[in-house]
Amino acid sequence: MEALSPYQTLILILAASVRVATPVLFAALGGCFSEQSGVFAMGLEGFMMTGAFVAVVATLSSGSILLGALLGVLAGAAMALILAFATVTLGAEQVLSGLAVNFFVIGATAFLLKVASGAGGIMPLTPQINPLPLPGLARIPFIGPVFFNQPPLTYVAYVIVPASWWLMYRTYWGLQLRAVGEKPRAVDTVGISVAGVRYLSVILSGALAGFGGVVLSLQQVNTFTENMAGGRGWLGLISAIFGRWNPLGAAGASFLFGVTDALQLRIQISQLQLSSWFVLMIPHILALVLISLIGRAARHPEATGVHYTTE
Repeated sequence: MEALSPYQTLILILAASVRVATPVLFAALGGCFSEQSGVFAMGLEGFMMTGAFVAVVATLSSGSILLGALLGVLAGAAMALILAFATVTLGAEQVLSGLAVNFFVIGATAFLLKVASGAGGIMPLTPQINPLPLPGLARIPFIGPVFFNQPPLTYVAYVIVPASWWLMYRTYWGLQLRAVGEKPRAVDTVGISVAGVRYLSVILSGALAGFGGVVLSLQQVNTFTENMAGGRGWLGLISAIFGRWNPLGAAGASFLFGVTDALQLRIQISQLQLSSWFVLMIPHILALVLISLIGRAARHPEATGVHYTTE
């Protein structure tokens, strides 16, 4: 077999980086919306797992990838609605509530996996989602094979990222969203429902993270496995923090995690004599580096974590 040139290797790594960064990216976008409204985005891992599990079950039951993806997104939103009710309406502590959602979903999906698949704990494979080269664009040197020879669900991110930025920074609702996260009392005095904005933002966060789970299960793994998110929800949260809750910045940070993930996959199939445990740590080492670089400069919106009640 002919060895690849450095140029071909670089293209393969970058193309894989875009592909494997997609689930983290959607989780990061979800984190941006939730945190901008003043609600800690601690449930992203649970939302991803919910979306991934429901997407696979629905796809296998119906035979439709599109229906499975849609139900996976709705399932992530539904789980987020539960968290919104607990934190926004009942005033439950946001960090603990988010962690509770994560632990509950991880345990529930592990149990349901065994119920659905029997003692083996392995679900059947869903239909393969192959790369879809975009006519004309895929032939552009370097950029084409990296960005425009991807599976269909990855292309959705190309639309959602700028749309999220536009919604957050160029619309009246986006202004409300950011104002609720900073000065909910001021927003309430002009007749805007703080609870309504927070509910919508948390549900949107769950839908986006749920879609990240859909991408992971239907496009990358083609099945569901126990705890398959593997910390990607947390990487999404770190990407959102590093991006200062801006969808564009979060997308850039997600791509960095994609690069490290693609590199560790490349290392595993290479001849380098490195421990597989160390290789699997690479994305999480980057996460620690980014956290240390952010330090105290990572400013949350002023009212984040504060339960608001109308006087």
